[in-house]
Amino acid sequence: MKKLFIFLVSFSLLATMSSMVGCTSPTETESATGDIKVQIPVRENDQPQLKVVTLHQIEDLRRVLGGHAIFYYAPKIEDSLVMGEVPHARFTKMSGDVFVPANRQSAEMAAIYYHLQNLSAFDAVLGLADLNVGPRKVAISTRILKSNMLVRDNSFYDQNSDAMIFVDFESMGFPLTLNSGVIAHEHFHSIFSKLVILPLVKAGRLSESLKVSSHRTVSKISNSSATLESEFTGLNEKELKRNFQNFILLKALNEGLADYWGWHYSKNEKFVSISIPGETGRSLEEPAYGFPSQKIRNEQMASMFDLYLMAKNKEKALEEIQDWGGRYAYSLGNQYARFFRNLNKKIENQDLDPASQNILPLRLIFMLNDLREKLLNNQTQQMIQPENVIESFCAKNSDLFKKDCLLPENLLQNKAARLGEVR
Repeated sequence: MKKLFIFLVSFSLLATMSSMVGCTSPTETESATGDIKVQIPVRENDQPQLKVVTLHQIEDLRRVLGGHAIFYYAPKIEDSLVMGEVPHARFTKMSGDVFVPANRQSAEMAAIYYHLQNLSAFDAVLGLADLNVGPRKVAISTRILKSNMLVRDNSFYDQNSDAMIFVDFESMGFPLTLNSGVIAHEHFHSIFSKLVILPLVKAGRLSESLKVSSHRTVSKISNSSATLESEFTGLNEKELKRNFQNFILLKALNEGLADYWGWHYSKNEKFVSISIPGETGRSLEEPAYGFPSQKIRNEQMASMFDLYLMAKNKEKALEEIQDWGGRYAYSLGNQYARFFRNLNKKIENQDLDPASQNILPLRLIFMLNDLREKLLNNQTQQMIQPENVIESFCAKNSDLFKKDCLLPENLLQNKAARLGEVR
């Protein structure tokens, strides 16, 4: 895929060279402001290609800085601060005032900016214009250590700094920085964080540790980042287990809805595996087959937590059970993602029209607002179970389940403990 990317850019430069008036000077790139046409790599109709798009509100094209994004190169991140070098992009101006990136980093910055501006526009449609006010902070080539090794081929949303973070990509798949579904996935985490997690933390209904752990980030970004371990001190076994289970259940909903958001924006059911081929379990191609029963889930989560209780090296065990719990949360979350993705299909397995597809994201925002209020008023401090989320959503959105929609019926056939166990 890296060779294909180089080929696409090189082909574009060669194909348009004959129509160029002259190469772009650095000052011309620096003076490009406002709405700027650029050519970026995209993946549409399941094929990588080059596309001319317009970047809005550009203040400095050399830094790809504007109303929708501000970039940092290999930054240090502590609490709410992102500190690092400002990366410089390089472009060549072609005929028609189209700027073509001269290297991979420039293409990645332009692509991220473009997708973030589209997602911001969609936020406004959903009534969330004031939730994520630009420019959004984006860290590229970020160095994150985990078990004394640099994290590779990954992306994160860091709640503390409200930054989207990309580490170096070495896979032969489609780069994460160009993957529209991945960018939408991480963008959704910021929505979930601000609508659900942060209000619960502020109200004391959710442990501070989950500010970090409820996202894909499981390694420390800075020494001041909270972890589950900081919350474990002084808690009894029952409270520790509840915190761990809450971490998994909330992460499952967060990751599942983020994967649905990634599909809704990219319209690619395999948007994760085109970048990370091993992540085939995140595909949304098939209907949901259901969640394990609550009894089985509790046993599975308890077995993971018991390993922490029995371990002598608590710090290492903590990291391991967060990894295991995170992977388990993704498997639960995939059922959410498949369920909501399939609500956008007609009974003959064809997608609804684009206008109809935009109804569901708005209903999901309503659902998150309701969920936050339920959790704020939940005196047991126990996270809501997956079957409760689905049943509550279906009860309040019965108009979505008409005969022309394909509903995974087995998610609703069996209530409570045995919901969705029949494949």
